[in-house]
Amino acid sequence: RKGEHGITIIAPRRVRYTDDDGETQSRLAGFGTATVFDLSQTDGEPLPPHPAQNLAGMAPANAYDRLATVAAGESLTITIEPAIGGESGYYKRAAKQINLSAGDYSPADRVSTLTHELAHHFTATDCTRPDGEIIAESVAYIVADALGLDSGRYSFGYVATWASGDLSKIRTLGSSIQKTANTLLTALENGGAE
Repeated sequence: RKGEHGITIIAPRRVRYTDDDGETQSRLAGFGTATVFDLSQTDGEPLPPHPAQNLAGMAPANAYDRLATVAAGESLTITIEPAIGGESGYYKRAAKQINLSAGDYSPADRVSTLTHELAHHFTATDCTRPDGEIIAESVAYIVADALGLDSGRYSFGYVATWASGDLSKIRTLGSSIQKTANTLLTALENGGAE
């Protein structure tokens, strides 16, 4: 609103770099000041909720353990550490590591995130970052459903965001999604041994 005074805060400054896996990452480069306004200082339509809503509640029995067994069968280490950039988790291919971000995440969120990161592990490495995210979350939705978890509240918004709302983009990745989902589902059925 006109006449409101901004609030000066200390804000992180991030720089982008390419990691050993060829993926673009960002890291903290220092701090500076930024001016922000509290929502109460603004007028207008209410802000829409983020399209990808975290999952609440419990996960199906043994779902996390079954996914962790698949990770172990692939010689992947699962860690729980603070988030780097606000993400729920990430996968480091070269380190063979899945990190689930420390914080107040529900068991359903943990299963959904672990499924997503395992999907990254099984996804071909020759795709772009947006394509990789679309594939991984689409696979996570399929596999979570097979485990008895409805992750649509998170998955649909996440995929739509990475596809920039372009449904044809998702369709073109259909065979990669199907192949990766089949690989992960087979690993689950075999108790972690593919």
